[in-house]
Amino acid sequence: MDFTLNILTHVVFQDHVGPAILHELEKFPVHSLGLPSLLSDPGAKTPEEALVHIFSEARRTTPSILYLPQFHLWWENAHEQLKAVLQTLLEELPSDLPILLFGTSSVPLSDLPDEPSSVFLHH
Repeated sequence: MDFTLNILTHVVFQDHVGPAILHELEKFPVHSLGLPSLLSDPGAKTPEEALVHIFSEARRTTPSILYLPQFHLWWENAHEQLKAVLQTLLEELPSDLPILLFGTSSVPLSDLPDEPSSVFLHH
C-alpha cells in the first residue's frame, strides 16, 4: 500500500493556509524543511546535513509530516547541492512509509526555474 503523499498548495494566502492545515493535522509530528530551520540546526555543519537529519527524524516518528513552507523562496535560494540532496532523500523514501510532504508556495511550480515539480511528483 502506498502511503507517501506529496502536496504543494499554491494559494494567495499561503501564509495562513499552511499553518491552518498543519493545525488540523496536529496529532502528527511536523518536521520543517524551511531554509531557516536548515541553517539554524546547531547539530549540523551544513544545510545538507540538517536536511538528512530532519528526514531521519521524520522516518523515526512516522506517521509524520515534512513541511516545506514558502517553497518558491526555498527553491530560488537553495544551491544545487541542497536541491539534489532533497530530491535524493525523497526518491529514497519507501512508498509504504507514512510521510506527508506538504509545501506552500505563492508562485506556481511552472513559474520556478530548474523543474522543481519533480520534488512533488514522487510516488
